[in-house]
Formats: sequence, C-alpha cells, structure tokens
Amino acid sequence: MRVDLSQGRWVNEPSDWRLDGDVLLLTTDDRTDFWRETHYGFTRDSGHFLGVPAGESFTATLRVQGEFRSLYDQAGLMIRLDATRWVKTGVEFSDGEAFLSTVVTDGKSD
Repeated sequence: MRVDLSQGRWVNEPSDWRLDGDVLLLTTDDRTDFWRETHYGFTRDSGHFLGVPAGESFTATLRVQGEFRSLYDQAGLMIRLDATRWVKTGVEFSDGEAFLSTVVTDGKSD
C-alpha cells in the first residue's frame, strides 16, 4: 500500500518543499533537529516531519537521497507519538561520510 503524502501533516513545515507524485523534495531550514534532554544539555524539536497515519503493524520502504554537506545533516524515517516519544532512523552525515543512524527517545534521546 502506498502512502498518500498529500494527506500528511507537518510538524515544523520547511520553507521550501514540494511533492512530485509520491516523492517528497525539500530543502531543510537552518539549525533544525530532533533531539531531547541528553548530556549535551539541549533539546531540539525543530526538525521537519511530515506525518501520515500508520496502523499498529506496518512495513516501510523508502529511498533517501540528499546533498549532505554539514556535520549531522540527516534524512530518513521518523515514527512519532509526540514531542517526547519518537524514533528516527536514516542517513546521517558525520566526519565526511554518510552513516546509518537511529535515535530512540522516551523522554530523553539515547
């Protein structure tokens, strides 16, 4: 089953985005992220998230392509219950390379 992205709801809608069929194209705004109460001493809930409803059990397949330039640039998939409970996984740019990254948050990010 394909997801109808046109029915999605934004949390922190980016300034520059569009849908091309079932492809989401966007440019992130500066200094955006999802991160919560870690030893780094900051909380961010400013990243871009286009939410679509999902059932209790689902399989997601996605293709991520980006122009990753800056440390911690990232793109991927997020499952979000609210601002304090979510999981994000995808490609993250660090030390000049792209890595698979996952963060689990239940009050605090791991």
